[in-house]
Amino acid sequence: MQRRRSLSLLLFAAIFAAGLSPTYQAFSSLPSEVTLPRGHLVRLTPLPGLSLSGTAGHGDVVSVPQSGRGSALVRLFGGPVMKRIRVSAVSERQVVVGGGAIGIDMALGRPTVVGFSAPARNPFPWCSPARDAGLRLGDRIVAVGSTPVFEGLDLTAAVDEAGRHHRAVVLRMERDGHTLERRLAPFYDQGSGTYRIGVYVRDRLTGVGTVTLADPKNGTWAALGHAVAHESLKGDGDLYPASIAGITPGHRGSPGAKIGLLLPGAKPIGHVTGSTPVGVVGTLAHPPRGRMLPVAEPDEVHTGPATLYTVLERGRIEGFRVLIERKLLTRGRTSKALIVRATDPDLLARTGGIVQGMSGSPLVQDHHLVAAVTHVFVNDPTRGFAVYASWMLDAANRQGG
Repeated sequence: MQRRRSLSLLLFAAIFAAGLSPTYQAFSSLPSEVTLPRGHLVRLTPLPGLSLSGTAGHGDVVSVPQSGRGSALVRLFGGPVMKRIRVSAVSERQVVVGGGAIGIDMALGRPTVVGFSAPARNPFPWCSPARDAGLRLGDRIVAVGSTPVFEGLDLTAAVDEAGRHHRAVVLRMERDGHTLERRLAPFYDQGSGTYRIGVYVRDRLTGVGTVTLADPKNGTWAALGHAVAHESLKGDGDLYPASIAGITPGHRGSPGAKIGLLLPGAKPIGHVTGSTPVGVVGTLAHPPRGRMLPVAEPDEVHTGPATLYTVLERGRIEGFRVLIERKLLTRGRTSKALIVRATDPDLLARTGGIVQGMSGSPLVQDHHLVAAVTHVFVNDPTRGFAVYASWMLDAANRQGG
């Protein structure tokens, strides 16, 4: 037995030493933790000599044991245990799959920092007085000195007034639940003829995107798959039905876009509660209608074919073939967790691939909602990033519910 183990280790070491990078990558990509609904299983990436044992492993399959928790022991060529994979169970969740165009109108409550600018003729455009003073994206400006501000125009007027009297301004802001102050001197902007501090703010967010899912159990929804303005931004607004009037196709170096319109006189179909790192979320005004599918956990999603659902004209949802090329992450909360490539000839002919406004378009694989498109590659419009639908559902029920 000892000799057999020694030979196995030598053979394993020889494989690595031989520089067989696919084998090494396959082994290094094996997860340390797997989360699955009861009754579901995951087949691991093929690896020469791989075998699993333990309460949650058999052959090359990981599944949830009766107890709900267990482990899969990884062996190569019958040798000693090389890795232990922890396995735990979660409840399977059903949602209504989206794909429709929606309009978002969201009041941010106070002027919120969304960008920075430099004085005219500054050879260093990244040198913004506001950024140099310590302002960050997502800061909510609540007052200039002792004067409250509620809109961007309030901030502009207060800064210009201080500049004309050669006074510095003291901004009072909210950031991550804390209040802080920053002091800075306005500069005169020749283009506008006003004094400024080098910051762009918004007090509202409006736009058209794609809804990913609706949870009838909790009355919540999630869309876009990425943050708007700033991650973890709370707001108050409404969700409206929208229509797609046309498409600007994408080309290498020039992302395309959907041309979306809010339906005239439309009533809100939901409430917007905020922006998260994995999408805009909120609550529903009425129970959702549509096709119900279970939501796949990240460990269940695999590379290979999938179907993308989105609207390219008016309000008609269509399905298109895509390929999940690569899984970048299965843990964490980021809008860039997978890489997706458009393969459907019809989609490529009509849009060039993935276009702006397609963010949030759901991806279905193996009769499960698995992910949503989030970004397009500027230099290759046929490819883009995606985020796990499970993460979006978690965000919707955490902030929207």
